Amino acid sequence: MTGIRTASRDRPGVWALGPAACLSAALATLFWANTLNGSGTGMSVWAMSGLNLPPVSSLPSHPQDWSAAYALLMVLMWWSMMLAMMLIPLTVQFAQSRKAPNLTQATAFLSGYGLVWLGFSVMAASLQWLLERKGLLHPFMMWSLSAPLSAFLLVFAGIYQLHPLKSGSRSACHPDNFSLARGLRFGAFCVLSTAPLMLLFFAGGLMNLYWMIALTLIVLVERTVPVASRYDWPLATMLIGLGLWTAFPGS
Repeated sequence: MTGIRTASRDRPGVWALGPAACLSAALATLFWANTLNGSGTGMSVWAMSGLNLPPVSSLPSHPQDWSAAYALLMVLMWWSMMLAMMLIPLTVQFAQSRKAPNLTQATAFLSGYGLVWLGFSVMAASLQWLLERKGLLHPFMMWSLSAPLSAFLLVFAGIYQLHPLKSGSRSACHPDNFSLARGLRFGAFCVLSTAPLMLLFFAGGLMNLYWMIALTLIVLVERTVPVASRYDWPLATMLIGLGLWTAFPGS
C-alpha cells in the first residue's frame, strides 16, 4: 500500500495538478464560448471564417470611426481570442508538470499571465486601428485587403520561427513557480514566442475559426511535445512558401 501511495504522489498529471489544470481548462472553455459567440461584437465567427489569402469581400471597406467603447470592445475581443487559444496549451503544461500549485497560487499565476496577454491585446487592437486607417484591413470583416500585407506577415512569421529569440523565449515558456510575478514573466516569454504567429490573424482574418484552430494546434505542439524545435523548419518553410504564393499568386 505504501508503494502505491508513493507512486500516486509522484505521478505527474491532472491528479497532481487538479486545481491549476481544472481552473485553466474552465477559463479556456469560457473564453472559447465568448469568442465563438462573437465576443460581444454581434458578428458571426462562422461568417468571418475562410481560407482565402487575402480574403475577399463585396462589403464596403471605408474606415469607420472608433469610439472609446468600440476600441475597448476590440481590445476585449483580442483578449478573449488570445486566452481561448493560449489557455489550452497551458492546461496541458499544468497537467504535465510535477509541481502542484494550489488554487490560490494558480489564480495568481493565471492573473499575471492574463494581464500580459491583455497588454498584447491593446497593442494588437492599436495595430488593427492603424491598418484600417491605411485601408489595409476591412473594417467590418476585419481581414486583410492587401496581398503584400498578408505575404509580409506570413514570411515574417516563418523567418521568426528560425530566430534564436523564438527558441529562447519558447524554452523559457514553461510554468515552474506559481505567483503573480511568475505569471507575468511566463506570459512575457509566451508573447515573445508566439506574437508573430498571432499577428497572422491580420492576414487570415480576426475571429477566423480556421486560423484559431490551426494556431492553437501549433502552439500546443510547441509547448507540450519533446524537442519542439524539430518542427521549426517545416513550419517556417510552410509559412514562407504560403507568403510567397500570396505575394505572387500567378507565378
